[in-house]
Amino acid sequence: MLISLRFSYITGRRMEFAKIIRDPIHGFISLTPGEVKIIDTPTFQRLRNIKQLALSNYVFPGAVHTRFEHSLGTLHMTQRILQKLIQNGARLGDEEIRAIRCSALLHDIGHGPFSHVAENFIEFPTEGGAQLGHAKASVDIIRMHEDLEFLGDSREQVATLLSDWMPPRTFIRDIVTGPLDADKMDYLLRDSHFTGVRYGVTDVERIVYTLMEIPDIGDSGRSFLAVSDKGREAVESLVLARYFMHNQVYLHHTRLICDAMISRDVALAVRDGGVDRNLFRYKTDPDYLSDYLSMTDSSLLELLASCGSDHAKRITGELKTRHLFKSVYSADISTFADDRVKSLLSDMTRDEMLKYEREIAEMSDVEPEFVILARQELTKPTYRGTPSKDILDSKTILVQGADGIPRELEKISPIFSAMTQRIRVTISCYSDFDAPTESDRKTKRETIGARAADVLQSIGK
Repeated sequence: MLISLRFSYITGRRMEFAKIIRDPIHGFISLTPGEVKIIDTPTFQRLRNIKQLALSNYVFPGAVHTRFEHSLGTLHMTQRILQKLIQNGARLGDEEIRAIRCSALLHDIGHGPFSHVAENFIEFPTEGGAQLGHAKASVDIIRMHEDLEFLGDSREQVATLLSDWMPPRTFIRDIVTGPLDADKMDYLLRDSHFTGVRYGVTDVERIVYTLMEIPDIGDSGRSFLAVSDKGREAVESLVLARYFMHNQVYLHHTRLICDAMISRDVALAVRDGGVDRNLFRYKTDPDYLSDYLSMTDSSLLELLASCGSDHAKRITGELKTRHLFKSVYSADISTFADDRVKSLLSDMTRDEMLKYEREIAEMSDVEPEFVILARQELTKPTYRGTPSKDILDSKTILVQGADGIPRELEKISPIFSAMTQRIRVTISCYSDFDAPTESDRKTKRETIGARAADVLQSIGK
């Protein structure tokens, strides 16, 4: 229903809204005329066909929510953050506010099929040794796609806000893409709601209430979105919620098997010439973006189901019917006795994994296409897993104490300060095979698992 209403900032400025949407997490979400125009574009509507948690609904049946509603929720949380910051004296112009809201709405516009899983099979560019992933696609779409030409002069400002790999870090950018961003505040609540896993429920009300802008010292151009000391416990709950959701939902073993199968499916289709390899080589080019945006969860599966690779078509059929590869082996790399083996396993490349997959398959009398090695990393329950060279990097959460001095959460939190920096890395093996009886299947699983253990334990020897 279209309505005409106005929202008044505490500063006295007014902002016109043209539409409200009812959301199961936040209630009513208000949209400006320009935001309604963004949502009505085919490019944004595509997000209805990209599930937020890929095939996690194979484990949690309710997890069929999409990037579409998450983007709306991120906009809503951004609005709440803006309200609080302006109330606390942040100086933001009307154009700046519009750009921040647009960046929240468009932050996930570049997600590929099956959300983050796409970053396992699409070759995105790297910068500074880090893969840019869907964020690069989002920025390119905002800058180049004809659907968003109407953004005009604000187009570049929105794209810059989402280019978080480019310095400097600012509190404005932190609102949408930072350690205390609106994105996390929405997806933790939303994913928790739709999976039925309550670990993601956190006190966002308290976090928003205690948010503040902290300027940097000197003329670095940096600033930070932080909380006062009264918000420390709420931020700790957010960090722990993210950790538990990763452990219980995002890294659930069945979800990981599905992710590995999708990636193997694409790799086999490309290897066998069933699909054009260039479709999965990301390029900053309008013609490529058109092909990229044509891919959704369902369209990719249909493409793979009809491609010229028998191996890919088999895996696609199994994905569609939830006939999943079986987990035959899994081990924490820290349990390996030889530290040299630990190091090799931690640094193993994709090509090296393929080599060991072939060895395991040959020893187990299984086709190598149907043996998958996968490595997962689970950091300690903080916002980063390795010590930072720069204390005020893009992951740092600052808490301003009663003395007015901002300090890193990890150093003042009684929960996190005593924790080590250890990263838990797990190596797993999945396989698909035929066996006539349950007893035979069990024996086959044990055989492949034993061969996987033999191969991995003897790496480098």
